[in-house]
Amino acid sequence: MKNSSFASNTFISIIYKYYFGRLLLDYILNNLRNNFMKIVHNDISLKISAPNALNHYRVKTFSSKEPETLEWIDRFLPESIFWDIDANVGLYSIFAAKKKV
Repeated sequence: MKNSSFASNTFISIIYKYYFGRLLLDYILNNLRNNFMKIVHNDISLKISAPNALNHYRVKTFSSKEPETLEWIDRFLPESIFWDIDANVGLYSIFAAKKKV
């Protein structure tokens, strides 16, 4: 791990010396920082960070991937307690928590 950290730091410091390298690194960092997607389901809005392809896919398929899970969450009573054991990405847990508020 220490060698890979040294190598990546060296690579970044070399690239950052050049104008094009700075533009490239700034572009990459801005995409990582600003890669948020919005989910709206039953008038509940979620802003989710989607820094990689898996999270992007999960956000895009939120309403269609597990409609029965969403229907189940929609039927929760106000005093219900929801335990999500071993959540994969956790989008449905976030939705359940936001719905309760």
